[in-house]
Amino acid sequence: MAITMADPWKITYNDFGSNGTGSYTWKYLKIDEYRVDPLIDKDGITHYTTQHTLSGTALLVVSEGNLAAAIQGARDKLTKQGRNLVIKTNDVEIANCGNNTVGSNPTSTDSMAFPKCWFSISEIFGNQNAIISFTFQWQDVREDVLSPESDAFDVLSHQWRQRFNIAENGLQTWSVEGSIKVRADANGTGSPQLGNNPDLYRQLVMPLIPEGFRIKSMNWSTSASGEELVYSLTFQEHARRLPYPAKRGTGSFTYARSLDGTGFLGTKSFDAEFEGDAACNTEELLAALLTASQSRIIWTGAKKDLITAVEIREHDIFSKKRLSIHISARGIDPNVSAIQGEEGAGGQDPNFGILNDFIGKGQALSEATSPYGSKLIGS
Repeated sequence: MAITMADPWKITYNDFGSNGTGSYTWKYLKIDEYRVDPLIDKDGITHYTTQHTLSGTALLVVSEGNLAAAIQGARDKLTKQGRNLVIKTNDVEIANCGNNTVGSNPTSTDSMAFPKCWFSISEIFGNQNAIISFTFQWQDVREDVLSPESDAFDVLSHQWRQRFNIAENGLQTWSVEGSIKVRADANGTGSPQLGNNPDLYRQLVMPLIPEGFRIKSMNWSTSASGEELVYSLTFQEHARRLPYPAKRGTGSFTYARSLDGTGFLGTKSFDAEFEGDAACNTEELLAALLTASQSRIIWTGAKKDLITAVEIREHDIFSKKRLSIHISARGIDPNVSAIQGEEGAGGQDPNFGILNDFIGKGQALSEATSPYGSKLIGS
């Protein structure tokens, strides 16, 4: 009695193969190579997915119709990429990934580009058969634990590096660069699982900004495959804080007074410039400038200064929200008067008023720029 040996391998791709629905199928699968490669992230440590490659040959068998039509049908099926791939060996499933429905999210695979299929078909002349040489490649990930394995996470890997550049004056420039990979089949059940759009993870990878630091620049980009967010952030330390809503500021103050006893009033000159983002209110920006000037110019009170000139200037008015102010005044600086005394005899508090901060009492501090910019633009 003849004994028929069943194929230990069963492979179906895009509804064609061992369990296809057409009038042609393949049998007598011979596997030449099955290779498994761990994929490691840029840090050289994180194993974020595993890539499988399986190559072999099979005999195309036609139950109805002619061989030419069967070859064309097999070619049409195998040409499509990213379709459902099911591989079993001795009835044990080792792969089930991809989706035959166009536009659907991939199933149990870590990249939109997988599974992939390479093939060639060689017709055997004289009968109704052909040899198909094939190579399938797919990716799969499981958490690196002993038991039980899990794939209930959206982020495959997150790696970053940071640098500190300390200038001569002790102020630091802090740079952070990194990237985050997400699963193509991520569902986004809620933070920190935000789905398969890597751009949604900006807030999560944004580091906490230490006091005294301001954002100097942010660069966010998504990879061509749409599965990775790459970022570069630079923070600059400043010795003094900025008031809301300024994002950038510069200024100067001078006080001049004769010490030979011929002059009683000093001359003050205050210059400052604030710049806000596209969403800031320019009235609030101007108010912040005026409040900052009160730390050097005495506007009210019994010893208020004699304001001789006020100049408000808007810069680059068609592109930016950048205002500057110039104030000239004459008056007595109480701290400078302490140096001279009423008759110029000198005193014990030589700070000339320059220790005062520019933030008014109860005034809000400048806020860090959103990772999505003032207009919340994302990809």
